[in-house]
Amino acid sequence: IGPLTQRAHLLLGHAYMDSAEFRLAARAYLEAYSMDESNEVAPSALYHLALSFHRMGNAQEGCLTLSEVQFRYAQTEVADDAKLAEAELAVIQQGSVVLWAGRR
Repeated sequence: IGPLTQRAHLLLGHAYMDSAEFRLAARAYLEAYSMDESNEVAPSALYHLALSFHRMGNAQEGCLTLSEVQFRYAQTEVADDAKLAEAELAVIQQGSVVLWAGRR
């Protein structure tokens, strides 16, 4: 299993998110992340896993996963996105509506 397989799982996750199949997206993102946590696909996979948790209605797990992105990949652009998304999810949990699309 190599980096192309990992990227394929990431792209599969994106396709599932676009089709509103959030549980399947979460599985694909988790698979992509779990294959190799040290390469360039991993931060994005973990970030998108957090977004899929949110879209499934589990904002708490989404926030925890976004915190993990910031901790593990602090020096990446994805960590900056995770910080912003976490703040927006916190607002959602307080009852306001904010839409977060994220990056690919």
